[in-house]
Amino acid sequence: MTLMVKQIDSGSSSVEDDAVAVYDPIDTLNRFLKLHQCLWRAFSVNMQDKFDVNLNDFRVIMMVGEMGETASYEIAEVTGMPEMAISRTMSSLEQRGLIIRKVDEKNRRRKSVVLSADGQTLFDAMIPSSRRVADFLFDSLKLHEALSFDEYLKTLTDRVTQVDDSGESIFLQATRPSNAE
Repeated sequence: MTLMVKQIDSGSSSVEDDAVAVYDPIDTLNRFLKLHQCLWRAFSVNMQDKFDVNLNDFRVIMMVGEMGETASYEIAEVTGMPEMAISRTMSSLEQRGLIIRKVDEKNRRRKSVVLSADGQTLFDAMIPSSRRVADFLFDSLKLHEALSFDEYLKTLTDRVTQVDDSGESIFLQATRPSNAE
């Protein structure tokens, strides 16, 4: 889909009174990227220096805090972060004493992670700031709009995280520039 144009009948007998709705998905993509940039800026200004965390630190701490004992691959599934980035982040957080790695007694190959006491304190301190961002962002929507938006995000996220039979990203394959470009 590149462009959709729809004539909206105003009920008037005059064609000039009818409106035309134009949808260009690139405009929507640009608005989405602008939203991302605004959220990133809020994180940078309000959280990064105050809590001495980068965005990956923040995301891992928030996921471990919410999920409880978990593993890096589970964080990757929930966040979409590359496992290598999660591994590096967890090593840094472990060195800083914010997480504790454990060997799962039921599955010795699974290495899980939990927040340390300091990590839990940091998680608890970051929750109010995260809540303020979420509340400010979504307070402008009615409940049904927020639920619809969440469903749309889930649909889009599911689409871009699909993989083929060999485990390759269908999204990356479909969006790769052609040789002619």
